[in-house]
Amino acid sequence: MFGIKTTLKKLSRKYTMSGFVNPKERYKYLNKLGHSISPKTILCSFKVSGNHLAIKDHVFVNDWTYLDTTGGTITLDENVHLAQRATVLTSSHSIGERPELRCGKPETSPTTIGKGSWIGSGAIILPGANVAPGCVIAAGAVVTSPTRPNGLYAGVPARRIRDLPV
Repeated sequence: MFGIKTTLKKLSRKYTMSGFVNPKERYKYLNKLGHSISPKTILCSFKVSGNHLAIKDHVFVNDWTYLDTTGGTITLDENVHLAQRATVLTSSHSIGERPELRCGKPETSPTTIGKGSWIGSGAIILPGANVAPGCVIAAGAVVTSPTRPNGLYAGVPARRIRDLPV
């Protein structure tokens, strides 16, 4: 019986994230899977791991975005936009001390994308690197630490390039 339930849950997740589900209706299925998603969202085909996703009003998540909630909650505040192939993580590993095993102990941290922020295509937000309200994260940037409000961040690792109008 356990195997059937697991298989059905996996199939339900795959269907929910497929192109067969209207992006404006996807929140209903995600809420049934244990997430907290506002009905005022547009969620294209994306992948989510875990059951700890909180999405507020007027959020847009584009195709091929990956949200890893296995290490904690990802919160997308109001008016957040995630471009295609953006990645938001809540889990990673420390660097191992032994040369035969460099992948060390798991490390987890919730991640929040603040109100009005825009995450560019291919950008990666690492665990605990919270994006403050009003920020723009440039395409391909890797955010390794928390940002300050209303800034443009770019590069690897992401650095504040300039202040944005308030």
